[in-house]
Amino acid sequence: MKDDKNMTPKELFDQNHSNVCIEAEKSIKDLANPALILSTLLCTINFAAVFTIPGGFDDKSGLPILLSKPQYSELWMLMFFIGAALYDSVFTMGTVLSVLLSKFDSDDFCIALPIKYCTIIISVYYSTAFTVLGCVQALNVENIFMDKDVWWLVFLLMCLGWYMGLIVLDVCYIVFDYVYYFLHYSFLFKGNKYVM
Repeated sequence: MKDDKNMTPKELFDQNHSNVCIEAEKSIKDLANPALILSTLLCTINFAAVFTIPGGFDDKSGLPILLSKPQYSELWMLMFFIGAALYDSVFTMGTVLSVLLSKFDSDDFCIALPIKYCTIIISVYYSTAFTVLGCVQALNVENIFMDKDVWWLVFLLMCLGWYMGLIVLDVCYIVFDYVYYFLHYSFLFKGNKYVM
């Protein structure tokens, strides 16, 4: 429907709240810059870790020395952790770049940007977690933990991971709740009946 000035409600809202959209765009870009720096640092660390395998490389064959020893399964676990951290950090960089390059249309503020920010938070969490697990696994491959009482380190890492998971849930809950109610009441629920 249109009013007496031949404007739809969306056009009227966009006209009256254009300064709010500009401020929101600036604050979203300010929030995305530290996430981009963090994901770039994590990506750099994990990319360098892929090529600096513990134990080094054999001069003749060029293969990792630990592949010929009985610990090669632990080396593959290390490569999995580093690869997963590298994948998550590159995924975070791509999502942050998609936030920075978006049009910031008024419709983007409803669904697209909140979902992208939840994706950024979760992928930074996983990238950090896999980087820490890769570091611990590298220490394990190098036998740093051998014949030592390191139960406190395992307990500390478990507590830290649990605490960080709670922080991620706390940060993302508001956005998940908003997206759930937006989708539920805009698409599925019309009046007193569900639309299928």
